Amino acid sequence: MAGHTLLGIGSEISGGIRNVYMHDCVAPNSVHRLFFVKTNHRRGAFVENIHMENIATGSTLRVLEIDTEVLYQWRTLIPTYEESITRIEGIYMNNITCESAKAIYDLKGDERMPIRNVAIRNIHVGSVSDFVSHAENVEGIVAENITYDEIDPNALPELDKYTNNK
Repeated sequence: MAGHTLLGIGSEISGGIRNVYMHDCVAPNSVHRLFFVKTNHRRGAFVENIHMENIATGSTLRVLEIDTEVLYQWRTLIPTYEESITRIEGIYMNNITCESAKAIYDLKGDERMPIRNVAIRNIHVGSVSDFVSHAENVEGIVAENITYDEIDPNALPELDKYTNNK
């Protein structure tokens, strides 16, 4: 399996998603992102109580990414008439192994409604090329037993073309 995202929620979300449990999966090749929650300030909605555990994969850009400002081509094509922030709360990852990643987690919340209650536990990545972790506008983050074998800035050049795809 090679693809975009193993578990992706959003980006055109305007209702809500809750109580998702993904477990015991193997993605032997690569995915751009293993677990990706994406939204923007134009949609509103909620994402809550999402669990991912016992997952193994090859290479990925991000093991976990949450981005609250994904607009793609609409950023400049259509103006924002009304803002409605998506509430993101209760995101849980446990027991994840990954051969290589650009980053382990990258959480970008909205300062007007921060991401809340994120638990990332027992994550192991063989080689990390860019950074281990980044979190902004997040309240109640727990990161336990996040390990990696090496930092290699030259790893995964084939994924560089996807890093600015938003």
